[in-house]
Amino acid sequence: ERAEQGSKLLGRLDANGDGRMSFEEFSEWFQETCGSIERHRRELAQRVDADKTAMAHREQARKAERRPKPSSAIDRGIARAQKKFDQLDVDGNGVLKGAELNELGEWVWSTFHPGGKQLNATERAEQGSKILRRLDANAGRGMSFEEFS
Repeated sequence: ERAEQGSKLLGRLDANGDGRMSFEEFSEWFQETCGSIERHRRELAQRVDADKTAMAHREQARKAERRPKPSSAIDRGIARAQKKFDQLDVDGNGVLKGAELNELGEWVWSTFHPGGKQLNATERAEQGSKILRRLDANAGRGMSFEEFS
């Protein structure tokens, strides 16, 4: 049975039909196989990313359902802040870090314009660093909702 499988494999790989597999024939097969594996890996990675995103959205919805309905203007403001924080907290761990903090900075500077003018990328980065230093009470471990609000 193994000899038969080997003959079938050689028949598929022996492009010129000489009964032997040359380095070129092996190389072509190997490149095709690696390409197929890479395409499959990318498809799996996309599915995993989609699953993670869906899980994060479901967690945000669960958090929103658990929050009490605001009764005063202050409560409504805190509720809006919590909603924005939850949107930015993609991994749902209760702390904004790395890319989540960058997204916060982009939101802040696209929404608010100090002095009435839009900041360029360098100015946004500088202002974002200043704000983080002022608000990050736990010195660099990210930003919790308490620090955010």
